[in-house]
Amino acid sequence: MPKRTEKWSGKGVGAKAKQEKERGSQFGYLIKPEDVMVYLPSPGGRSDIDFLVYDVTDDNHPDKDESLGIALKGEQWYRRPFKIHRDIGVNKVAVVCPTSIGRRCPVCEYQAELRKKGGDKELIKALRAKDRVLYCVIPIGEHKFEAVPHLFEISHYLFQKLLNEEITEDERYGMFPSPSDGLTVKIRWDSKKIGEGDAFAEANRIDFNSRDYEYDDDMLSKVPDLDSIIHKSVISSEKLSNMFFELETESDAGADDGTEFPPRETSEERPKRERRDATEHTPARKPKGAVPKEKEKESEQESDEDVCIACEGTGINSKGNKCKICNGTGERKNEDKKDTDNACPYDHEFGKDSDVYKDCDDCDREIWGRCLDEKEKNIA
Repeated sequence: MPKRTEKWSGKGVGAKAKQEKERGSQFGYLIKPEDVMVYLPSPGGRSDIDFLVYDVTDDNHPDKDESLGIALKGEQWYRRPFKIHRDIGVNKVAVVCPTSIGRRCPVCEYQAELRKKGGDKELIKALRAKDRVLYCVIPIGEHKFEAVPHLFEISHYLFQKLLNEEITEDERYGMFPSPSDGLTVKIRWDSKKIGEGDAFAEANRIDFNSRDYEYDDDMLSKVPDLDSIIHKSVISSEKLSNMFFELETESDAGADDGTEFPPRETSEERPKRERRDATEHTPARKPKGAVPKEKEKESEQESDEDVCIACEGTGINSKGNKCKICNGTGERKNEDKKDTDNACPYDHEFGKDSDVYKDCDDCDREIWGRCLDEKEKNIA
C-alpha cells in the first residue's frame, strides 16, 4: 500500500474557532456571545431573578443622563434599551433598528415621510420601531435554568413599564441591581396571545425580596457587554434599506387594494408638514353642528382657532367614541388652546410617552404625530 501523503497542517483551526466565538451566535435579531445562555420566562408562570450590572461601553447609551450620573461610559448600569422593526423584507424578519446605536435608519425615515404626508395610519404603526430592553440576570431556584448569568430580552411594555411603576412607588427598590445590597425580583407572569400566535409572558405583579448574599467581582466579570451585543446585532443601513424596499417593490403587499408606495424623496423635495384640511374627514366622522355653507366664509378664520384639534371638530375620536379632549363638543376651549395642542387624550406625558402605551395605537393621527415629533426633538 502506497504511503499516504499528509497534507493537513492544522493551520487556522484555532484562529477560526476564536473568530466564531468572538462573532457570537444568532438569537433572533440579536448576536450574543456563544457561552452565554438566554432566560425565557414561562407565560403564566413565576420568576425569581437577580439583575446584574454591567460596565457601560457606549458613549451614547440610550439611558445616559449626566445630571443624574447614570449610564455614563465606564459606569455600571443594569439595562440596555434598543429598538426593533418587525416584518422586514420578503422573509418578514425582525431587525434591530440602527437608531439604537445612533445610526440613520431607512425604515424610520420612510415611516416619517409617510407620517408627514398623512399616509395610512395602520402602515405607519406597522413600520414604527418597537421598544425592547436587554438585561443580564441570574435565575434563582428554577430547575430549567442554572443560577448563572443569562441574557434576558423583552418588550419595554411587557416588563420595564411595570418595574418603573413599582420603583416610583418606593424608591428603595431602586437598589435591586446592586451587587452588594441588591434585591431578588419576584415576578408573576400572565400568559398573553395575539391572534393565533404563540403565548408570551407579560409581567402582572412584581415584588422585591432582600437577599443574604452578594455578587463579587469574579461573578461580575462574567456579565456580557450589553452595549457590544446591540452594536454587533445592527446590520448596515444599506443592507437594511435593500431588505426593506425589496418588500415594498416586489411583494404582493397592497396588491388587493391598489396601494402604491411613494418613491423616497430628498430633503429638498419633501413638503413641509401641514395641518390636514377639513375636507379629509370621512363620512363616519361628520362634525356635530356643521357650519352651514352660507356661513362658511364668515366663520372660516374662527373655525381654525375654535375646532378641537384632537377630533377636528367631530366630537368623536378615531374609535368612534366621545373625544376626551373636548368632551364630545368638537370645540376647543379658548382658555386652554395651547395646552390642548400639547395634551395627551389618555393622560400620558405628551412628547415623552409616545409609542410606550397601548393607548398610542388608538390615538388621533395628528396628535400622535406631533407627540412623536416632540419626543424625537427632545432625544436629539
